[in-house]
Amino acid sequence: MMSDHHCIHFGLNVRRPPNTRVVLNAVVSGIDTEVLAKKLEEAFNKSQQGDAPVPPNPDPDALACAYFDAASEALDELAPIQKKTVIDKPRARWWTDALTGERKNVRRLEQRWRKSQMSIDLQIYRTASDVYHRNIDTAKTAFHRGRIETASSKQLFNVVDDLIGGKKAVTAVMPSNIPMSKVANAFSEFFDSRVREFRSHLPVSVTPHKPGHPPHHLTEFTPVTDEFVEKLIRSSTSKSCRLDPLPTTPQKLQGHSVDID
Repeated sequence: MMSDHHCIHFGLNVRRPPNTRVVLNAVVSGIDTEVLAKKLEEAFNKSQQGDAPVPPNPDPDALACAYFDAASEALDELAPIQKKTVIDKPRARWWTDALTGERKNVRRLEQRWRKSQMSIDLQIYRTASDVYHRNIDTAKTAFHRGRIETASSKQLFNVVDDLIGGKKAVTAVMPSNIPMSKVANAFSEFFDSRVREFRSHLPVSVTPHKPGHPPHHLTEFTPVTDEFVEKLIRSSTSKSCRLDPLPTTPQKLQGHSVDID
């Protein structure tokens, strides 16, 4: 049977698509704190049992659960969860948390300069960017210098292979002019000497155990005021975790506490 279809061979110079992952986040920077406080108050009072007032000595666990539910409901309405696909890049071994903070600071300064278009903001941004890139070079140099200084004579070859473009597979070749029994004895003597050397550097004295302090028992607590709790919250760092019902930043920006009817 005749056919008019022909096989076409061709090559494409394309890269392999990068690994991606889905990130879930909520934009809380644009939340109106007054609206948030009103939503919290409405949702919190709604979560109580009907229209009954809160008793004089309510259960703290019940109030915490009610506040958590109210905060979750208000946050879902004002800052819904958004999905974003990002490229999953592996973190470099020389990267540090300090560089992450500097990168965030550089981006913040860049955004401030783009909004103001002032020469002083541009100068501050360029200075911070130069310091950030110098610290990157310093971190790379310190990381690779530490690898070289701490590597043994055998590990040094692997480090150099990694620095110059990759590690090639090398098959270990045993000496042919020495009997295998002597090679095994040489390995055994080498490791025995290393163990004896390590033991010779271990301290022989033992630090005596010191008794700890006697336990203290608390019998009463001083009640705190609303002003003290508000001052404590505002003076704390603006850090959050997944267990928090609300991010710390919008919660600290609220001008008043939630009123409980």
